[in-house]
Amino acid sequence: MTKISDDPFNDFPTDGTPVQFFECVQHALTWLEPYLNDNDINHATLVAYCRSYANLVFCDGEQQAYDSQESLNAALKQVIVKQQQIVTVFSGVRNSILSAQALARVESHSKTQSERASKPRKLEESDCRRIAKRYWDSKEDGTSYGIAKALAAEYDVSPTTIHATVKKYKPLN
Repeated sequence: MTKISDDPFNDFPTDGTPVQFFECVQHALTWLEPYLNDNDINHATLVAYCRSYANLVFCDGEQQAYDSQESLNAALKQVIVKQQQIVTVFSGVRNSILSAQALARVESHSKTQSERASKPRKLEESDCRRIAKRYWDSKEDGTSYGIAKALAAEYDVSPTTIHATVKKYKPLN
């Protein structure tokens, strides 16, 4: 699973050039690469937008030359529109991937918890009563130092479990 990363378009400066934006696009596609799915319409749309953006900005590895100010302005409008489209679609794809990752973690945790809950408890009721009796007797005798750790080792549970058990079965005085 790829680590969740920041949106590459967050680093794009407001006065950035189309070439700088294209670098962000490449970073976004690199992040998305493990998740790209030709059957997902959003993924396919994003890749198509990125390709058409590259065609707008580059022509045979060189920046396009425009013969008039009007053609330059029209091309710039197309570039800006395409940038907005790419950012919008990438955000949607990224959010769906992050949601899927979070859902997978929740499902994994839920499965682990279900497996833990389905296992029988380590301590039977009779064991709990025996543990509590030994613990409270040792407290009364003044020999309680290390008793929780010893009982935990004997019953193959944690000292925390021993403490919770003895609190639950504390004798009434």
